Amino acid sequence: MITCINEIVMDENNNFTALGKARADIQTTLDKANYNILDLNVHRLKSEKNILKKLSNHYNMSKEWIKKCSVLSENQFALVQFPPIVNYFFLKHTFKVLKRKKIKLVAVIHDLETMRYALVDDIPTRMKLMYQMQEIPALKQFDFIIVHNEKMKSFLKTKGIDESKMISLGIFDYLIPSFDENKTIPVEDHKNSVIIAGNLSREKSEYIYHLPTDVKFELYGMHYEDEGLDNIFYHGAFPADELPLKLNGKFGLVWDGYSADGCQGTFGQYLKLNNPHKTSLYLASGIPVIIWKEAALASFIVENNLGFAVDKLSEINEKLSQISDEQYKIMANNVKGISAKLRNGEYIKTALKCIER
Repeated sequence: MITCINEIVMDENNNFTALGKARADIQTTLDKANYNILDLNVHRLKSEKNILKKLSNHYNMSKEWIKKCSVLSENQFALVQFPPIVNYFFLKHTFKVLKRKKIKLVAVIHDLETMRYALVDDIPTRMKLMYQMQEIPALKQFDFIIVHNEKMKSFLKTKGIDESKMISLGIFDYLIPSFDENKTIPVEDHKNSVIIAGNLSREKSEYIYHLPTDVKFELYGMHYEDEGLDNIFYHGAFPADELPLKLNGKFGLVWDGYSADGCQGTFGQYLKLNNPHKTSLYLASGIPVIIWKEAALASFIVENNLGFAVDKLSEINEKLSQISDEQYKIMANNVKGISAKLRNGEYIKTALKCIER
């Protein structure tokens, strides 16, 4: 049986910090499936200018991990959501010590800075090397690594990670506790528009401020700077568990970066390697997807007929005009099947079953 290490993060005043949606869903799924849970209370590291104090804080964090994990027995599996929420310098040391104790380590990768900055040239080489020296040696201590997809697996293989250790998740699950199909908007009543959900700031999603004018867009999220355009409708921000019942549109857009002519920049290029959580949001909500053609998840969407892929946002209108009502119903029905799996945590459970076998 795999034991899941549950980081309980507290601030300086001992107030709990909420997990992100993807991490929380994995935790909830494994808890409901009766996996062992090992709580690990950790404090966010204080910002220190003094390098010795900083190193001391980071080393104490490592000791806390090792101490808490001492209850694990030889050959027991321990699942770590990677990187730890409270990231620190001594990751490799921590997991090396646990490995020496013959604990079998399993990582579920969320985000790696090594990958995020790998495909862009506007990040100093020094910074790229720093992330790589922290993350990759730590990952090499793991017996199994659950990666997002085959593209991520290929990338990590070039960094020296043993391919036989890696298992593709396929797509992140998305739990919706209050989901009631009778309360969702029927397929035939979906607005003839495209949904964009997430961080709507210029810094993260500059492309939103260059959307084509021949398509209607429904925006959900924070930090939107409303420009009063007739084809863009802003609906505000909602908690992650409530958002699926608010979404109304025929398709959800998976795009990132600063350009409407392809996913560019650090955030845009990252789509070539990662599984954006908003893809899971749309599919779990029963909404087909429009995705960048070069994204790692594009093949998953197209091959399962869960939507379509484009090179540029300017192609969307023509694509939409080519999809008949019957074709859309087939897509939506395919999404319905995937939706049930995502809402039940089937993808992470399947990956862990592969390890347990």
